[in-house]
Amino acid sequence: MKNGADKRKVFDNSELAEMMSECGSFAPDEAAVPDATIDDLDANTIKLYLMNRFAPVFKGKNIDELNMKDYSLDAMAGTIIKGATIEKLLRNLRFIRPDGKINVAAMLLFGKYTQR
Repeated sequence: MKNGADKRKVFDNSELAEMMSECGSFAPDEAAVPDATIDDLDANTIKLYLMNRFAPVFKGKNIDELNMKDYSLDAMAGTIIKGATIEKLLRNLRFIRPDGKINVAAMLLFGKYTQR
């Protein structure tokens, strides 16, 4: 890192992440959460998010917040995109990374234990 006439090496990961964030090549909310799976996400919170995000789709199918508990996550995903699973939908919404890992945004929004 150049600072005036001096140069120094960056050793701290948080400083490196901040530099990458500033240049636009790193989005902290898209970082993977180690060892997290879809089972670490709260199904009811995801359902509420989907109900709000895709309200017109669910209104057309007569699915509301009162009867959404009768539907599985995969059934709700299939309502939004025919034949889709919840994993595919969350991947399309960028809550699951292309490598299949849950990202920080998903854990913060939907995690059972958000402190992970």
